[in-house]
Order: sequence, then structure tokens, then C-alpha cells
Amino acid sequence: MIGKYIVGPRRVAIAYKMNDVIVADPAIDILQSNLDHYQSSLFELEWLKYLPGEKPSLFTIQPLTRRQKDAAESMSMRERSAWYLRCSLLGTSNYQVLKQDNSLSEIASPERIQNGSYGLMAPEMYIDELDLPEQYLLGLMLMIRHISEAQIPISAASSKPSGAAE
Repeated sequence: MIGKYIVGPRRVAIAYKMNDVIVADPAIDILQSNLDHYQSSLFELEWLKYLPGEKPSLFTIQPLTRRQKDAAESMSMRERSAWYLRCSLLGTSNYQVLKQDNSLSEIASPERIQNGSYGLMAPEMYIDELDLPEQYLLGLMLMIRHISEAQIPISAASSKPSGAAE
């Protein structure tokens, strides 16, 4: 059986593992966290452990629509990452920016605007203000793609192997 999960918005911390490469918020204790379960659970925070006294930045994201994914196909990786964030990002918490006067300020959640057939999206200026470092932007893009492509596994209890003769 092939199918697709309908996944609603998710509150996530950036932690993504691909092969031997891990991109994770510095507050996450990657040795104590179970990143495989985190990914397979579609990013349930219960699988993450944090370093003592640390709190990760959290992002509320939603899956991309088919139309939004199609629009990104010809974009460069950095443009695609920013596009995914514009389409998917619903909110942030504990994401701070150090200003020139050395004060920290938390970035508020985006005020989403209608973008034609692509739906409600964060404005480009918001993504510019957020200005995630590239490794975290790419990690979050992969997480957004992961929930946008969430599939039901093929059934293990088939009555006969695929392609078997009658």
C-alpha cells in the first residue's frame, strides 16, 4: 500500500540527520537525543534532550502544498530554502537577534499575507529579518520537505511477494 499522511502544523527545533551529517540547534544534546525517532515521528519534541540550562529556538511549520513544491523546483538551494520557509513558517519562539547595540530581541511570528494560488505566506522581508544561518536554513528546509512528503509505509503483511505470478 502507498499512501500519504495528512500532517498538520508542527512545532519543531532544528535537528536533522542525513547520513553522518547532523544539523542541530546548539541547545540540543545530540548524544542524549534520539534523532532517528525524532525524524520518524515527524519531529515530536519528546525525542530531543537539551543541554543543561539551554532552550532551543522553536519554529511552527506546516507542510507545503503541491503547488508550493512545484514552484521551488528551478530555484537554487538557498532560494528554495527561503521559499520553503516563507510557505511553511507559522511562528517562532526563542529565536533572538543580537542588535548593534548588543541588545537581544526576539523576532515575532510572521504576519502572513496572501500570495495568489500559493496561499498565505510569510513576507520576504520577514525571512530577511530572520536571516537564519545557512546550515540551519537548510536543516529546516529538509524538515519542511520531510513533513510535506510524509508517507504511509508499504504494508509488511502482503499475502504474496510483489510481482508474483498467479
